[in-house]
Amino acid sequence: MTDSNEPGREAKSVDSAMVRGAAWMVSMRWSIRAIGLVNTVILARLLTPEDFGIVAMAMIVVGLLTELAETNVEIALIRNRNADRADYDSAWTMKILTGALITGGLFAAAPFAAGYFGDDRVEIVIQIVALRALILGFENIGVVDFRRNLQFGLDFRYGVFRRLSLFVIALGIAFALRDYRALAIAAPLSAVLTVGLSYYMSPYRPRFCVSRFRGLWSFSQWLMVDHACRFISERVDQFVIGGLAGASRLGHYYMASEVSAMPTREVIVPAGRALIPTFAKLAHDAAASRRAFVNVVGIQALYAFPAGFGMSVVAADLVPILLGAQWVGAVPFFQWLGIHAAFEAFILGLRPYFMARDGERAFALTSLCHMLLLVPSIALAGHLQGIEAVAITRTGVTAGFVLIVIMVATRMGFANLSAFFAILWRPLSAAVTMWFAVRYLHDSDIEFAVLSLLRDVAIGGGVFAGALLGLWFLSGRPEGAERATIDFVARRLKRSSP
Repeated sequence: MTDSNEPGREAKSVDSAMVRGAAWMVSMRWSIRAIGLVNTVILARLLTPEDFGIVAMAMIVVGLLTELAETNVEIALIRNRNADRADYDSAWTMKILTGALITGGLFAAAPFAAGYFGDDRVEIVIQIVALRALILGFENIGVVDFRRNLQFGLDFRYGVFRRLSLFVIALGIAFALRDYRALAIAAPLSAVLTVGLSYYMSPYRPRFCVSRFRGLWSFSQWLMVDHACRFISERVDQFVIGGLAGASRLGHYYMASEVSAMPTREVIVPAGRALIPTFAKLAHDAAASRRAFVNVVGIQALYAFPAGFGMSVVAADLVPILLGAQWVGAVPFFQWLGIHAAFEAFILGLRPYFMARDGERAFALTSLCHMLLLVPSIALAGHLQGIEAVAITRTGVTAGFVLIVIMVATRMGFANLSAFFAILWRPLSAAVTMWFAVRYLHDSDIEFAVLSLLRDVAIGGGVFAGALLGLWFLSGRPEGAERATIDFVARRLKRSSP
């Protein structure tokens, strides 16, 4: 006899898995980023903007070749419910071959990159960092089971231990050398520790195998296109600024790009990492899958817009407090790239659903269109209007591209246009209201930057919450992210009350 409550129980079980998985992944990412932020703050005082600029130049080339050859076989294994040893071993073998290909390509490309940027130090950095790809190719493929089997606690420990190794190594070398070489040397050394850790934490012992290459490639080819296009889109601004303004100015831009996106990217991306296996389990149930999509994307929008716009409007106080006075030149970039991060986060929030619903081809083609629009726009802006125009152009193009991504998702049946409108308009309107309110009420006469920052954060949080709730009430208090958030807070308060 079938239990009539079985569908409801299954839905609750899936929702619970989504919440637990996302919580673990966000916790891991923020733990990793907290370590990284401390690392960045210390290194920003040990090294100069020029040192960071040199590494940023090198990482444009390193990242491009890495993304061009990235197969993402882990996602293929997660999505394949019937994956066996041959699948795992073939994936491991493919990673080794890919790592060797990346390392060889980077050694060949290093002299040309140094010639473009006009700095021989770039060649040295690329050649050192290139060894990381070869070493990481031997990482134990068995660690993919941490996510595949929803063992997010193990995945959390694995990710944090990896980041701690890089933190310790980078700081130790930086104190010893006090220049750009520290950032380069830390990369292959931390890779050695990562490989050792992967075999310690997973009992799986892979063997060389090529029997499932064809199946893995049919999935990976579109992810390779997606990753390559997204990487070019993410780095074209740095490539243009590096060629126009040199290492020091690129260092300011690079730091602004990295730090301004932390509050958004470091929540949305890890949450998506957890949601891919959960969405994959829902693929057979269209109604449950659609409901989960609307709920998750709504909550992501509720977080991403205030976080991105908030980072933008407090940049003048935040940058010198966090990074030091030598980084004040990053503030103009920071103000625009914070807003860019809000829209980028919304796009990244849709990616896991595409991956889980056989939409990797559609998402890859969407990323290709974004790249083809963004690259010439940034190149023209940089050469005609200057480097600050690069940040403005990047923000404008990404904000407009949200509409294209929504149209693709609508065409694939993930949600209709009215659902997307309901998801976006209230948090976006409240975030814009917050931005103008903080900017208008900012008191430049406050002597201490920390007090000024805290005041602006308090104003921004109050205005956003008030505007959001006001719009929600005016809309008739519909179901959605606002109600889910209020219910969640109410349950927590009820549990904590005596």
